[in-house]
Amino acid sequence: MEKQIADLQRDELDYVDSDLFVVKEADRLPAQLMDAMLNMELLVFCLQGRASFRIDERAVSLSAGQYALCPDYAPIHDLIVSPDLRLCIMGFSWHLLEDVPALVKQAWSATSAILREPVFTPNDSERRRIEQYRALLLHHVENPDTRFRKEVVQLLFQTFVFELINMTCGRSAATPDEQNAGTPQSTLLSRQFFELLAQGEGTLRSVAQVARR
Repeated sequence: MEKQIADLQRDELDYVDSDLFVVKEADRLPAQLMDAMLNMELLVFCLQGRASFRIDERAVSLSAGQYALCPDYAPIHDLIVSPDLRLCIMGFSWHLLEDVPALVKQAWSATSAILREPVFTPNDSERRRIEQYRALLLHHVENPDTRFRKEVVQLLFQTFVFELINMTCGRSAATPDEQNAGTPQSTLLSRQFFELLAQGEGTLRSVAQVARR
């Protein structure tokens, strides 16, 4: 069954609006995010320890300092964690980014590259930038009485996503055959979705539209 942000149980979330949720710190992925067809992207930051899981049929391993982008409609399952695991989790709908003028061809192409290799290991400079954005986001998450809280959180997150996309540019040089080898169908559809967006097909609004073609 498809699950959207509005369907999530809010008592497990530190922040949630119609297009974004944040879990500041957790020792595992919340059960409601597992084995479900999520109509949202997940950013999973490993702060400490190690975790392994499968995105569809792809094995993913995260250790401290790494993060993963888990595409929508690709169920996460077979979670194994170390006792000291600490994760920060952010889930978002692409509706959050649709009206941003800077959402251009290069950004969508970079996102497609992330889907080919969902785990990212930042260098020291990138890690410092990620932590600065994360800290600023969490500051506003932790202060619900801040004026324009939702607008500030969403704008910060939009900027954060573009920073993450920028960090990945040029990191993938695999051939198309190498990129597709052993890749689950749902991931291929997500990749095609982003590639079509990069080509300017602005009428697309979901991976499901690509699947129906």
